Amino acid sequence: MQTIFIIDSFSLMFRSYYALSDLKTQDGLPSGAIFGMSNYLISILSTFNPDYMIAVSDTGKPTFRHETYSQYKANRTEAPEEFIVQIPHVFKLIESFNIPLLSREGFEADDIA
Repeated sequence: MQTIFIIDSFSLMFRSYYALSDLKTQDGLPSGAIFGMSNYLISILSTFNPDYMIAVSDTGKPTFRHETYSQYKANRTEAPEEFIVQIPHVFKLIESFNIPLLSREGFEADDIA
């Protein structure tokens, strides 16, 4: 039987960021989300050896959930800048593993998966 892994990229990035929030490069770039995501990807590949992998991502724009319920995520704080600066690096990392990254405006990652 063939296997597919669908990765919610922001979910894993946030988990990695908060678990390793003090991690930085020599130049001071926060790197906990980057390092954690690389560990997740290596672990998935070595443990499960999936036939296919895809990463899904939010676009950062309002979704149908915001239109349906105006208070959706109303109490959620903005993502920390130390997290935000890592996002392009994580996307580049995902690309370097040859994992397609899928996002769709109006939907969150877990709606796509």
